[in-house]
Amino acid sequence: MIIESSDREPMATTQSVDLAQQVGVCAASAPADSKQALSAKPRWYAVQTRAGEERVAEQNLVAQNYTTYLPTRPVTVRHARKLIHKSAAFFPGYLFVQMNPLTDRWRPINGTRGVTSLVMSGGTPLAVPSGVVEALLRLTGPSGELNARLEFGEGQRVRICVGPFSGFEGKVERSVAKERVRVLLAIMSGEISVELRPDHLLPAGGQQ
Repeated sequence: MIIESSDREPMATTQSVDLAQQVGVCAASAPADSKQALSAKPRWYAVQTRAGEERVAEQNLVAQNYTTYLPTRPVTVRHARKLIHKSAAFFPGYLFVQMNPLTDRWRPINGTRGVTSLVMSGGTPLAVPSGVVEALLRLTGPSGELNARLEFGEGQRVRICVGPFSGFEGKVERSVAKERVRVLLAIMSGEISVELRPDHLLPAGGQQ
């Protein structure tokens, strides 16, 4: 059976994925073992920043010896009748920090200049599902710019983050049209194929 998503609105030319919609939803729907905030090894955590202060937050976190990751994307803005090319946060209002809440002091992060708060669950930091940030890092160049198009190969396991199948994991069958990917899902002892937009998917997490 093939199910096609009815969400066909055109994608923006300059693609910017909302972290709360993508990583946040994936974290909330992840299996219990990947939702644990406290882990025996360092994990990546999402940090919400003040509007437009991603760089400020990153600089101040680095000054406190935190390991950070701020993926960016190229943008073009008009200023004084001139076009200026610069980098902007790929996930506006967010960056990532790697730490181990069991051994690292994480509460000072919330008081850091430029930071609003760590993404929390039940009063503790909520880890990004394993494999997600690692996959983004592999798509990030030396300048820190992230390839705006998350490309998925045949047979790759992915997690759906938007729509009625949000939280399900499946296997990429193939690309069926421009900006559409067919994913095979195993549901209730059966298999169905769904056609989805690539920006509604993230690489599935690995082993904890």
